[in-house]
Amino acid sequence: MTIDRQILSWPLPTASTTGAGASALGAALWTHQLIVIGTGAVTATAVVEGTNDLTGATGWQTIATLSASGTTSASDSVVVQHTWAQLRARSTALNGTGAAAVVNSAGV
Repeated sequence: MTIDRQILSWPLPTASTTGAGASALGAALWTHQLIVIGTGAVTATAVVEGTNDLTGATGWQTIATLSASGTTSASDSVVVQHTWAQLRARSTALNGTGAAAVVNSAGV
């Protein structure tokens, strides 16, 4: 038995900006994980959004909110079932010296 899996990775904007990564086509069962790294205390918040607009221009709805904080690195994750046609991750906060964040998603 072969399981088709789609893996997506959205590097999020730097600490000086917030915004969305690129969009991608959806699947059915998804895991979404936010990872933040940096020096000292780091925090990040991101939302995973979906839309059925195939152009990705409108209709984005929040699927999950992820929040991570720690020293040097931290992560947060969620498993959800959804079938949105398009997905994206959007950074809403990123703080810490040299902080960088990414949302990795895998769908089956």
